[in-house]
Parts: sequence; structure tokens; C-alpha cells
Amino acid sequence: MFKEAIALDSDFGLAYCYFGFCHFADAMYGWSKSQPKSWQRALELAQKALSLDDSQSHSYDLISKIYLFQETHVKAIANAEQAVELSPNLAETVFNWGWILRCAGRPEEGIPLLEKAIRLDPIPHFIRIDSLGRAYFLSGRYEEAIAAYRKAVDVNPDYLDAHVGLASTYAIFGREEEARTEVAEILRIEPSFSIKNMRN
Repeated sequence: MFKEAIALDSDFGLAYCYFGFCHFADAMYGWSKSQPKSWQRALELAQKALSLDDSQSHSYDLISKIYLFQETHVKAIANAEQAVELSPNLAETVFNWGWILRCAGRPEEGIPLLEKAIRLDPIPHFIRIDSLGRAYFLSGRYEEAIAAYRKAVDVNPDYLDAHVGLASTYAIFGREEEARTEVAEILRIEPSFSIKNMRN
């Protein structure tokens, strides 16, 4: 469909951007035959979108995500920041910057952005709530992490990452019974679970 949109209007920047998101998803989820080629194609399409219209935050969002997964954190942060400058009240854009800061080892800076993204979205996605929990956890704010993880589980009881976060946080506190309960939930959801497969 995005190819068709580009064929109808070759100057429509957002079509290139969202076409790039398709290649990004292929690379991120392992659907692509060649992950490096999918990253490169996504980046090319995002840059094409910006060459046509540099006022859209979505293209900067896409570029920031690509650089994050390629572990080029300085460029990822810079592009995420640029996206927020263009769309300061767009929940997804604000969340993305906070998420990237957290993944880049700067969770304290990411917390206010993740909190803002949740305020901007009247029905925040459980992944956003979980990401805030992780930022709290990495910042040593364990009680707040538990509260965030619990909210994420309330929204989606089968969300594995939130249960992993709860198990880890309870274990740090020495709350073994609660930690074991969460481990049981993890194995219920994914019997072959391995901590090695956890992502950012």
C-alpha cells in the first residue's frame, strides 16, 4: 500500500517514512532475510522522507529507532530529541525519546519523558507503562518500579516483560514468595523462557 501511495504521489514524504517503518519491523522482529539490508533500506526511506518534508517528527522517530538498534546511541538520542522539538505533545514521540535514553544507559533522564508520554495518552499502552517501570528500576526507584509493572500487568496480564520486571524487583527486595509467584506467571506465559532472550 505504501508503494502504491508513492506511485500516486512521489513527493509524499510520510509514505516513504511509513514504508521505512515496514523495513524497520522486518529487521527488529527477525522477519527479514537480511537484517543489515532491512536496517539500511529503512534508513534510506526515512532520509528520503526528510528530504521531501523535514517538518514531520515521524521520520526522525524512525531514524532514532534504527540507530538505537544499531547501538549508535548519540545519533539515536539526537534524532529522538529533534522529533520531540517538532511534536512536543505527541505521546509516541515523547515516549520514544524517553525509551531511547533509558536504553542508552540514561534512565534518570528518560523518566520525565516517559511519565509525560503516559500523561499525554489518556489510555497508555502497557508497553509504555512497563518501560517507565524499567526506567524506575534502573534508577534504583524500586517501589515506583513495582507500581508501574503492576499497572502494566493490570492492563495486560499476559505481558511477559512486566512479570520479569516484577520478579527481578521483588528478588532485590528479598520478597521471595512474590518473586516466585511472578516466575510461575512467566513460565505459564512462556514455558521455554530464557533470560538470554530478553530485549531492551
